[in-house]
Amino acid sequence: MAAQGSISHTNGPNLDLNCGLGHQAGENVGYWTGGVNDGQLNTMFLNSPEHRANILGPYRYAATAWVVAANGYAYIAVEFS
Repeated sequence: MAAQGSISHTNGPNLDLNCGLGHQAGENVGYWTGGVNDGQLNTMFLNSPEHRANILGPYRYAATAWVVAANGYAYIAVEFS
């Protein structure tokens, strides 16, 4: 996402299913213009019904990764399985 300059769900949940940790997967993605900000993105995710459902949902595992692009924007992917 950082390389393309926009957020995307391309293949995220499908790739998560290949890890064999569950039979369902979800993904939250986002960005922040001021660099990595866990609190801000967590608040944004919790204020969105779809993203909140992933956080509180039926998943057992979660993984998070941040990448900061050359322009300083930070992109986050949170994977659920």
